[in-house]
Amino acid sequence: MNVLVVDDERLLLWSLERLFTKNKIGVVTVQSGEEAQALLLKNRFDWLITDLRLPGISGVEVLRFAKETQPDIRTIVISAFGSSKLRRELEQIGIDLYLDKPFDLDLLLETILLKPFKNEVAPPNKQTPKLLSLL
Repeated sequence: MNVLVVDDERLLLWSLERLFTKNKIGVVTVQSGEEAQALLLKNRFDWLITDLRLPGISGVEVLRFAKETQPDIRTIVISAFGSSKLRRELEQIGIDLYLDKPFDLDLLLETILLKPFKNEVAPPNKQTPKLLSLL
């Protein structure tokens, strides 16, 4: 499994990189939407985790680009600046989860580990996190 994380906060990127690496999940972290788009063109990712407010290309633009170039990619938005209008826009894009900052790292990890892909079956006796449909 490969995860691309896009955020301009270095401490958050470092924390998520440690979390995923510790759990044997491949992770690439970048600080801008431009870097994310370049990686999405060259590499396949299972998950995209992005902030909305990024320098240059916004997180919403990164999400749209990701869905165009990799239609099966799963997406999580992390942001401190969500509104109901923005959440409706994100729902139309087809994100899997929206988390307000600060967020629970365990919930994020659980979501990535347990949410099955379209052609996968959920692990037996495991429940998908209740907060997957926050939109």
